[in-house]
Amino acid sequence: MKNNRNTVKRLCSVFYTFICIFSGTGFLKAHNPSGHILSANFKLTESAFCRKELVDPWFKADPESIKTKEPQVVQNETGDYFLVRQERENGELQIIVAPLVKQKVILKTNTHTGGFETAADTEMWVETWPKNVPGSWILYRDAITGKPLRIRCYFVHDKEVYIDFFPGKDKSSADFMMFGAAAAAKVPVPLSFEQLYLIPFAEVVYLTRHTLPWNYTQASLHSYDDIMQMTGMIRSLLPSVHKTFDKDKNGSIAFLKWIVDGLVRPLTGSVIAPESLSVNTVETGRGENKKLHGSATPPIPENFDSLNAVRNMAAAAISARTGIFYHYNNSGADVKTEAFSYYTDSSGTPRNAGFSANSGYPVEMLKPLLYVLAATEVQCFFLGAMREYIPTTDSTKNSALRPIFSDGAAFFTWFDKRGRLQAAVFERGAEYTLDEFIEKYRGSFVFLVRVKASMEFYPERIKRNADTEKTVDIGKSVQTGVR
Repeated sequence: MKNNRNTVKRLCSVFYTFICIFSGTGFLKAHNPSGHILSANFKLTESAFCRKELVDPWFKADPESIKTKEPQVVQNETGDYFLVRQERENGELQIIVAPLVKQKVILKTNTHTGGFETAADTEMWVETWPKNVPGSWILYRDAITGKPLRIRCYFVHDKEVYIDFFPGKDKSSADFMMFGAAAAAKVPVPLSFEQLYLIPFAEVVYLTRHTLPWNYTQASLHSYDDIMQMTGMIRSLLPSVHKTFDKDKNGSIAFLKWIVDGLVRPLTGSVIAPESLSVNTVETGRGENKKLHGSATPPIPENFDSLNAVRNMAAAAISARTGIFYHYNNSGADVKTEAFSYYTDSSGTPRNAGFSANSGYPVEMLKPLLYVLAATEVQCFFLGAMREYIPTTDSTKNSALRPIFSDGAAFFTWFDKRGRLQAAVFERGAEYTLDEFIEKYRGSFVFLVRVKASMEFYPERIKRNADTEKTVDIGKSVQTGVR
């Protein structure tokens, strides 16, 4: 044990920079597979046994005395190792209890023999202690006074998903954070703050099972076959269809129709009638957009093309699948979930995260929203209509920004084998990462509709001839609700 402790300490010193580099990866399995099961997919390495011995020397010790403390290796009752260390940032002292994670590293070496240089790769495993992987536990304190500020626990493999606990008068409260958005804020926790120093995380989950949205992180690793099949098919066909949709004025809508037609055609023998996409789906004049800018209702957009299109496509898809007549307003396709209390925008300002009728959600909400949808609606992909502001001039020649639904995109989401969110975003025959897409439309809104994915997906492989293609009004033939 002593030799092992010395080895760990040396590695801690030598690879500290390495630790910082990899502290954001959070994708490796815990060193020991034992621990409290949080869900069917993750096993959390538990540090509660170790934390009982850390209260006085670390959690309550004077901040000045902690400055000189060497990192300390501790071991829980099942043999898992943790490294206790301190970091200081933005006037806060962090007491980090981080689990051991083994990271594979490839070392490149060059040897000189007989005037020749030979390159070789050596594989080795390095013991690291990331602070944002499942099982990590961090106490934040004021760096001057030592006052406890919050406890942060990581429990899934996406480092931007975590829970913060805050001290209260008698009990604690919790913020359930997902990619900068609060799925729950200031929720009472039936424990004092100091009780959280000692209690296993699984017990916290149990005590808050009815008040915190743990189901938002229960990734199902075996339900995404349809999503993966469709994503792979679309990717394989993008090189042949990209130019077709990229140069078209209405290319984004045409591209989404191409995707949905690939679901409708096998069921009906026909495609969605193009004229059905323009059926109006918007009721204006009732102040639906009041949420957008406080009490002032913004101008109603004059162009709802992409919003009408995605709603009608979703109605067509469900009608073709069920054989039951559905309109856009009774299809249940609109995504209206109120999953978040607030989100933090790029300036760090908390914003309303709720759904707005005929507008949808701020684009900055896409990542946490799709994370929740990927966990709770595992068999669906999503079509999005983008609501942007464009410069315009009114009859008095005054310049203004006019809201307009312009482009549309398709979002396919799933969790990989490590339980991390993956997303493919398709627009106009091109693929974007989710971060790229959010940056492209930052400041805009997105209205989402859900469509059930299917293995029976057969999109056209070549550019269609609009003059000769068979286009049947499936609203009349199989009662799809788009006529």
